[in-house]
Amino acid sequence: MKRSPAALCRALPAAILIAGFAWRPAMAQDCAALAGLVLPDTRIVSATLVPAGPFTTEELEPTFAPSIRAQALPAHCRVVGTVSPAIGFEVWLPMQGWNGRLQGIGNHRFGGAVPASDMAPELLRGYAVVGTDTGHAGEDPLPWMRNSQQVEDYGHRAVHEMTVRARAIIQTFYGRGPRYAYFNGCSTGGKQGLTAAQRYPGDYDGIVVGDPNNSQSGNRASYVWNAQMSFARPGGALGRPQLALLHRGALAACDAQDGLADGVISDPQRCRFDPAVLACQPGQDAAACLTPPQVEASRALYAGPRHPKTGAVLYPGLATGSELYWAPLSAGPRLFPTAELFYRHMVPGDPTWDFRSADLLRDIERSAPIAAIIDAVDPDLRAARDRGVRILHYHSWQSAVHAPGYSIGYYERVAAAMQPEVPQAEALRRTGDFYRLFMGAGIASCGRAGDAPWQFDPIPLLEAWVERGETPERMIATRPEGGAARPLCPYPMVPRYDGTGDPARPESFACTAP
Repeated sequence: MKRSPAALCRALPAAILIAGFAWRPAMAQDCAALAGLVLPDTRIVSATLVPAGPFTTEELEPTFAPSIRAQALPAHCRVVGTVSPAIGFEVWLPMQGWNGRLQGIGNHRFGGAVPASDMAPELLRGYAVVGTDTGHAGEDPLPWMRNSQQVEDYGHRAVHEMTVRARAIIQTFYGRGPRYAYFNGCSTGGKQGLTAAQRYPGDYDGIVVGDPNNSQSGNRASYVWNAQMSFARPGGALGRPQLALLHRGALAACDAQDGLADGVISDPQRCRFDPAVLACQPGQDAAACLTPPQVEASRALYAGPRHPKTGAVLYPGLATGSELYWAPLSAGPRLFPTAELFYRHMVPGDPTWDFRSADLLRDIERSAPIAAIIDAVDPDLRAARDRGVRILHYHSWQSAVHAPGYSIGYYERVAAAMQPEVPQAEALRRTGDFYRLFMGAGIASCGRAGDAPWQFDPIPLLEAWVERGETPERMIATRPEGGAARPLCPYPMVPRYDGTGDPARPESFACTAP
């Protein structure tokens, strides 16, 4: 595919710079000198040469996307800084072999730490990498959740400010800025990626959006709904035995719809499974069936939060096939912790809030001012599109903490908002020119192991799209131990087995219209 004019315009100045600039290897003394760099509203805390060796950080964040574990890191200059008032950030600069690119790394949960273990794999690829603590240190919700500036920093400002500082530090260290800048995040990091596209479209050329929690207010409300509909009701708790039973029932109903019975539901949106088929019959062992309260709880979690009067969907329900991951939401006895923190501390007005007696509509209303700061739900991406930004968005169908249906709904709203004059199918096709959504069948949250091959790497695909105009037609997921592989298809297409090929090979699946 030919490169877009926007991509060519971005590449030309970089090519001139490369042709006219004889890059020299960075030296240790250059690293130390960065400690004296003066930037607006910024304090450089330290600039330290880290020799090549094992990755020994005490950072606890797990490595999600891409699924590459760092065994040892190359020598790099580690710059630690703070942007006023309290946005901590780190920039890691390869001492040799810099690939000429910057990669911003997203956070998980409520931030509170620089995501070092997600930065490490990208440093190995030759990237200069940057991450932030989002404006507060540690997981304690107080006092930052009641500080309006720190909530704003967490909501959108921190990632933008870290990116601006990283560009300046790279320019100083290498004598030139990055040729391309990418953002890569999952969960909260996926939300941060969409925030960049919506609020700061000039920050990045390409953005990986993974399992985004971009309606954080809606997501927290769904946690309350799930709890109220299940373990907060007498007999309604859905523990692991009930979830395993539900999962087997869902597979029996829908596994073979893609042409292959392999334990993976490729298109949960079109799965028609009623948990009532598992209802206990007279004399049946209760361990092998669902009680009436459990049937109703299951239906409610699949349906998602509904308006008590109109029945309108307030947030998508959990996907068919994701049941094995529901336990933190359905078994109890405690509410999922991010929702507890959100309603007790970040949303003003009720520090004694209790999910058991909470009024969902009232809570949605009182959280609206915070939602305007921390959510990333604006479907108008024209500025990002017109600048030539490319967005590669994936969502794992077996994610329970972030309902996959919200990514689909948001993607469709983007298409409708930006192409209001054409039918939906054409609007989705045009949106795919700069923004593509890939749904991961049988994959758990943020590319974790699920029922299907689950390990995939979006960064090379995004690089090829941004830098060479090669639109990604599929992503291939594999198992780390080798063997089976399976494609992720651009929405609305779904993978379907061809009926004859080796089901362990991705070419045996075609991406087809549902």
